[in-house]
Amino acid sequence: MRDLEEMAAKLLETAGKLPPGPERHELLKEIGTFRARIAIITAKQEQLQSAK
Repeated sequence: MRDLEEMAAKLLETAGKLPPGPERHELLKEIGTFRARIAIITAKQEQLQSAK
């Protein structure tokens, strides 16, 4: 999961270098969705670990 979060951070950095506009906005939204999914998976894994 750490690798995915690092990848998302790199994507965010790269998207930030794009000129303002709809393409950049859409990419930032997609990266945000990707990071949210990572957070959900991480939370579920932590719940499973604590349930053991």
